[in-house]
Amino acid sequence: MSDQRSYAIEYETAGVVFEFTPAAGTKGDLSATADEQTVIGKVDLTSAKSRTTFVKEAYELYPEAFTLTELEFRRALNDLATHVDEQLKIRDAKAEEDDDEVASFAPEEGSERYDAAIEILDSEDVLEDAAKTMHRLGHVGEWENKKLAVLCAVSARAQLPV
Repeated sequence: MSDQRSYAIEYETAGVVFEFTPAAGTKGDLSATADEQTVIGKVDLTSAKSRTTFVKEAYELYPEAFTLTELEFRRALNDLATHVDEQLKIRDAKAEEDDDEVASFAPEEGSERYDAAIEILDSEDVLEDAAKTMHRLGHVGEWENKKLAVLCAVSARAQLPV
């Protein structure tokens, strides 16, 4: 499933700018801005009751800013719900692709790559061995920088800053 890091999905229609930050799927924080007036609330975009409550709150707080008819406002929220659903599906698909990509780099057990990986993992000092290998391959430079280069490469490949 999708990674629920904090991100906002923006959508604009009928003079209202919506910003939705999902907490769990289509439930999350919604802000609607019209004529520099903003209404913020927790909304479940798939719930008609939740959307209606949000619309009423917007009209009560800023009746002069939100000039859409109630029907137009509800349609805008319905469009937003569709847009958010599409965005979440796209993010889920990308996350699955990324997971598949990472899995494809793992060597198969019994292969030459697998044996080489196990040899590295069994090493007493992985960085020292990597620096020796770099030297053997003709890389010049300070020994500590070779070790640092290996750490940077692993960090970048794993997308985890060290």
